[in-house]
Amino acid sequence: DCFSPSISEGHFTVRDLRKLGIRWDLVLQAANEQQDRVVTALATGDQQEQSEKVSQLNAEHDEWLKTVDDEEGHFAQRLKTNPEEASRWLGEVMFMSLRTNPGQRLYTDNRGKVRRDLTIIALSLLKSRAEHGEFPETLDELNGSEHLKEVSQDPFSASPYRYTRHDNGQITLASWGPNQQDDSGLEVNDDFVVQLR
Repeated sequence: DCFSPSISEGHFTVRDLRKLGIRWDLVLQAANEQQDRVVTALATGDQQEQSEKVSQLNAEHDEWLKTVDDEEGHFAQRLKTNPEEASRWLGEVMFMSLRTNPGQRLYTDNRGKVRRDLTIIALSLLKSRAEHGEFPETLDELNGSEHLKEVSQDPFSASPYRYTRHDNGQITLASWGPNQQDDSGLEVNDDFVVQLR
């Protein structure tokens, strides 16, 4: 066992940790590499590709959870025989243990975008109605108008927001949220809906 009795019992100082031969520069490098992958996934512009990258990261995390206990048992031996590999493993463990959930982060970002988009589109629709006496037949009519340069896409579906013009002159503007289903009347409802009269 490469650990002193005090470290084995969970009592240690920073000096004790330094004696172990852990390469803290490699710990930091490995953790940063993992974080960079999350940042890259979240910054991906194409929504389908972004979703795939986040799903891949979550799958890797789930797989890591299955093996981390076995790997932990080999850490002391690995630290003796290959301190560089052990140090990188420690960096990955620190990252995986403390990482933010990229799926939750993506959902939060998308939810904020939908709220912002629906507000902007609704205001543009109201301006258009004030000018023309009625709401446009389709959202496409707003594209490139003086009211709105471009109608944003729903980040949850990567397609246009749902727009319905009713016979009574009202309109419904909606995103069905992450599950892409109309949840009206359900107890759990992740839809975002704006109705204008």
